[in-house]
Amino acid sequence: MSSPRPQTVAVKAYKLKLRRQMKLEPAARAILENCLEQIRDNYAAIKTGADPDCIRQMHVGLRRLHSALKIFDHSVSVPEKLQAELDYLSKKLGEARDWQVFSGFTLVAIEVIAPTEAQLSRLQQAALRIAEKKQKGIYTTLKSSRSERLMSALSAWLEKSALIETDKSLKNKHSTEKLVSFAQEVLFHQHKKLLKRGKKLFKAEAGADPRTNHQCRIDIKNARYTCKFLENLFNQKDINVYINSLSTLQDILGNINDGVVAGRLLQDMDQGIAKRQDNHTAAINFSMGYLLSQDQLQQQKLRSNWKKFKDIHLP
Repeated sequence: MSSPRPQTVAVKAYKLKLRRQMKLEPAARAILENCLEQIRDNYAAIKTGADPDCIRQMHVGLRRLHSALKIFDHSVSVPEKLQAELDYLSKKLGEARDWQVFSGFTLVAIEVIAPTEAQLSRLQQAALRIAEKKQKGIYTTLKSSRSERLMSALSAWLEKSALIETDKSLKNKHSTEKLVSFAQEVLFHQHKKLLKRGKKLFKAEAGADPRTNHQCRIDIKNARYTCKFLENLFNQKDINVYINSLSTLQDILGNINDGVVAGRLLQDMDQGIAKRQDNHTAAINFSMGYLLSQDQLQQQKLRSNWKKFKDIHLP
């Protein structure tokens, strides 16, 4: 399907409207095509180099595709070689996005609270140079013949109807099942998984292990994407309350993760600075202290909002 949107700006996911009377195979196709549209449109826009936010939106499109495949228990799967290429591209986009957030948001926020710290500005400028280098690397990667082949292969994979319509595991398991019943079952299992994840999240007395935080964030993100795919199959008020609660938790866990990533990137810069003898050590130490204080605040917000989430009924 061609898109009417211009190919020079970041493209958010298109609104997906499934029909309650749809069978599962065409519903699966509609969801996957929706994900691919976002990926393809941002791929085209990134190649122009016009809008840096295309990196984030293309990365979101890849994550949505991953979540969509999980909905169907991997009955609809991407061929191994194609999946390896998608994982490689997702990693590259994620690295570039990490430096964008770190240089353009995290360090800027730190500089705002300490405007008299001149070293912070120099540190942020150094980080921006690295971010710009990563961004140029993404442009180079996506203009390559390797990426052209990937995009063609991804479209061809979905266009082959046999991938969905003759998939025996999906057809035998779900072909006679009502789409709404299937959607309710998916949300129930994801919600149950989240509640189990929450118990692990708050076992530690002074904040959860970063790996547990990270995995919980992924599960919440998958649940939110699933809800957005299936939202018009449910009562709008109920599904919106649930999605908003997931979004709040995702934002908080995202802030915690940004702090963890920022700490790692600061350490990377510190090691690089030691080799070049640049004088950013004081700014790095100040930033590390700020990140620690913010992490404690975000952990408190997480506990408070998790309690609210547990009280919400499934749509």
